[in-house]
Amino acid sequence: MFKLVIIDDEYYTLEGMKRILDWEQYQISIVGTASNGMDGLSLIREKGADIVIADIRMNGMDGLSMIKALRDEQYPGKIIILSGYQRFDYAKSAIDLKVDKYLTKPINPAELEEVIVGLVSELQGVQESDISEGVPELLKHVLEEIDAHYTENIQLSGLAEQFYCSTAYLSKLFKKYIGMNYLDYIKKCRIEKAKEMLKKTDMSVDEIVEAVGWQSSRRFREAFRQLVGISPSEYRRNLR
Repeated sequence: MFKLVIIDDEYYTLEGMKRILDWEQYQISIVGTASNGMDGLSLIREKGADIVIADIRMNGMDGLSMIKALRDEQYPGKIIILSGYQRFDYAKSAIDLKVDKYLTKPINPAELEEVIVGLVSELQGVQESDISEGVPELLKHVLEEIDAHYTENIQLSGLAEQFYCSTAYLSKLFKKYIGMNYLDYIKKCRIEKAKEMLKKTDMSVDEIVEAVGWQSSRRFREAFRQLVGISPSEYRRNLR
C-alpha cells in the first residue's frame, strides 16, 4: 500500500478528500491528515508518505512553504497541490517546486481519479526499476546513514520513515542488493568496525564491544566467531 497524507485547513474539504475516492482501490492508505503546513511537515516526517495532497493557502506555514521544506530534505514522493484560486504565480511556484499536479477547487472526482491512477503507476514503476536495475540511490543513502550511526539502536522501520518508503520495500532492497537481511547487515557492519579497532587500537575486547554498539559481550564473541571463524582475541594475536 502507498501512503497518503492530506493537508488542508478547511475541515469540510479535509473530510471530503477522505471520502472522495475509494483509496484502497488504488493501493493507497491515508496515514494521516493535518490542517496546516507545519503539522503536515511533522506528519510526513513521522509517518512517511508516497503521495501528499496539500492546499496552497493555509494559516501558519502555507502549502508552498511546506513543499519547499520537503524538497530541501530531498523528499522523493508525489505532490498534488489544491487551490481555490487560478493564479499564475501559484502555478509557477508549484512548477518550480516540481509539484506533480495542480488542481483547483472544487475538486472534480474524475479528474482526481485520473491523476491518482497516473501517480500510482509511476510509483509502481519506480519500485520495479529499483528492484531490477543497479543499487538505487535510496539504498545508498540508507547505507550511508547506517555507516554514520551503526553504534546506535537504529531500526529498519525508523530508516523507512526517514527516507519516505515502506519497511517491506526497504527490506526487499537489502535482500536484493546486499544479499542479507537488515539485522545481519548491521551485525556485519559492527563486526567489521570491531576488526578495524582490534587491528589499530589497544582497546580491550569489552571496550570494543561497547564502542561498536553491541549490547552483549557474549553474543558479540559468538557472532564474531561465526562470521570471522576465530575469536576476537585470536584475530588480534594473528595480526601481531
